Amino acid sequence: MLQLIDSFEALAAIESGWRDLCDCCPRATVFQRPEWLLPWWKHLGGGQIRALASSDNGRLRGLAPLFLHGMPGREVRQISFIGAGITDYLDFIAQPGFETEFTAAVRDWLNSHGSEWDIVNLEELRPNAVALSLADSERCSTCAVLKLPPCAGQWESSLDKTHRRNVRHARSQGEFRYELSLDASYFSDFIRLHEISWRDRNQPGVLSTPELQAFYSAAARCLAASHLLRMHLLWRGRTLAGVIFGMEYNGCGYAYLGGFDPEFRKHSPGTVLMWYAITNAISSALREWDLLRGAESYKYLWGAKNRENHKILMAHGSPAYGCGNMNV
Repeated sequence: MLQLIDSFEALAAIESGWRDLCDCCPRATVFQRPEWLLPWWKHLGGGQIRALASSDNGRLRGLAPLFLHGMPGREVRQISFIGAGITDYLDFIAQPGFETEFTAAVRDWLNSHGSEWDIVNLEELRPNAVALSLADSERCSTCAVLKLPPCAGQWESSLDKTHRRNVRHARSQGEFRYELSLDASYFSDFIRLHEISWRDRNQPGVLSTPELQAFYSAAARCLAASHLLRMHLLWRGRTLAGVIFGMEYNGCGYAYLGGFDPEFRKHSPGTVLMWYAITNAISSALREWDLLRGAESYKYLWGAKNRENHKILMAHGSPAYGCGNMNV
């Protein structure tokens, strides 16, 4: 039987068991963890929490972090994942061997509470996502992922010859120094560099509101407290030239956002810092370096390949609730 969790306080109360559940689930990413989703709700959430939990003898076995909300300008009640919009991977979390049973229980709950919702829209499901057995799915977005070899030399030799030469030139000319920080002490510097690097391109970036900045800052502190934060820093002398806001979890390194000082543009700080960050990931014996959503051309220079995310769109009256390309 599923327990309905309908308040932030109740959701935060299971944080310890939630973390333990993620740690025993090989399919879980850093974005399904409470360090990411609880700050998201606190700073960006709205509507009503409708998280569904399954426990056995007080131990959490499955969690569907959902919420019910409206759609601007439309009289539609939608159930989505907590974290929707800015989160690259979302999913249910269930103990190994319990995934199918848990997803079936979620489906039954949605059926029995159909009067509460009009649409269920679950986006950013990885190819191995637990929730994919809920209903039919369709392509949602593309992520660029680099499979890491056991040594950096093997990876470098696989890169395009021109790109490899450009990286070596930038590293030799820039007089840069790399540092990996595991705490959030440089996060305000990251926000500053992100803003000025995007302003230099006459674009707002993705930290353009106080709410977003508050969320990312809070998430960074929570991730750091759980030893999941990875702030990749590039120094030139005593000046911070670039930062990648990243994470590390379950054998995967994530490059979430970057910020660079336009004053050092001619020295390619973004290229140099990405090289250092990936070589650090290889030396840490990680399996993947995930450049996340978006098909920007620079990602493929590093050897990344596409991996497709999917979404499930369910509406009343559609076969098995799967409505394919239904225009809602």
